[in-house]
Amino acid sequence: MLVNHMNRIKLLKRLEKYPVFDDGTVENIIDKSRDYARLVIHRLKKADLINAIEKGKYTIYNDAFLIASRIVWPSYISNWAALQYYNLTEQFPNTIDVITTRVRKQRILKFKGSGIRFVRFKINNFFGFKKIYYSNFEVFIAEKEKALLDLLFLRKISLEDFSKIIKTKRNKINKDKIKIYAKKMGKFLYKRLKDVV
Repeated sequence: MLVNHMNRIKLLKRLEKYPVFDDGTVENIIDKSRDYARLVIHRLKKADLINAIEKGKYTIYNDAFLIASRIVWPSYISNWAALQYYNLTEQFPNTIDVITTRVRKQRILKFKGSGIRFVRFKINNFFGFKKIYYSNFEVFIAEKEKALLDLLFLRKISLEDFSKIIKTKRNKINKDKIKIYAKKMGKFLYKRLKDVV
């Protein structure tokens, strides 16, 4: 597929299926060499038809929440962005925290006015997330209880604020799950929670 104006429209339509894509995705769609695919991507970027996320990763979408858990695999959205999604906080975080087991050189990305920050967890703390459908795509996000515990584990919330959320949103939060997950995350976290849950 040589990318003239008509084919460019077809290509963009095909790319709508991918929240995040790379050179290889375009190469497969147009059935040309990797170098030609890169040239096509360069032209699409120049025409403001696609957004660069980081080197080699692109999207046609403008929503940081949609793409955040698709940049690195495996990963899930957590902390304040997850709590905001569940309506457990009135805070509107301008940075989306993404938990991953992978080591990354670039820990913070800027995308359309939002920050996407990657936080590395050891494999034994990498659990308690699920798949949701957001803007017709699968997004990986922490369960409510795990998002709260991740915040506490990373010292991004005080015990007082943690306790306040649990009390004011008690019909939305499973205290037993918090205890089970806290125990799994380590004795230190579990001890801190003894008087709260």
